[in-house]
Amino acid sequence: MLIAHLFKVLFSFKFMHKHYHGVQKKLFDKYGLFKNLKVKAKYDKTLSINLDLNDHICRQIYFLNYYDKRGIAFIKKTLKPNNTFIDIGANIGSYSLIASKGVGKNGKVICFEAIKKTFNKLTKNIDD
Repeated sequence: MLIAHLFKVLFSFKFMHKHYHGVQKKLFDKYGLFKNLKVKAKYDKTLSINLDLNDHICRQIYFLNYYDKRGIAFIKKTLKPNNTFIDIGANIGSYSLIASKGVGKNGKVICFEAIKKTFNKLTKNIDD
């Protein structure tokens, strides 16, 4: 966990973001640095998300705060209270969790995830 925390601090500096994918390929993936490491992290300032740092999407969320920063920005800009958001291939719920904030308590978020193991991670993130 200490090494993950050190890299999180390193990637908290914006100028390091451009080096993330090289570090991921040359260190994280090559040496399996985060195999079997699961963490609960703050997501989008007010949410929490369960992450398996062996997974590249989860690592990017943990180290860079989002997997798809542009997609998240679009969701935040576009969704309004009472809207319905449909997430097909929801993975662990990174879009759906953000969407739930945007649509508010009277809106709806409908998620689909076909892979049972990933679906279980999605439901855990929704439940937490």
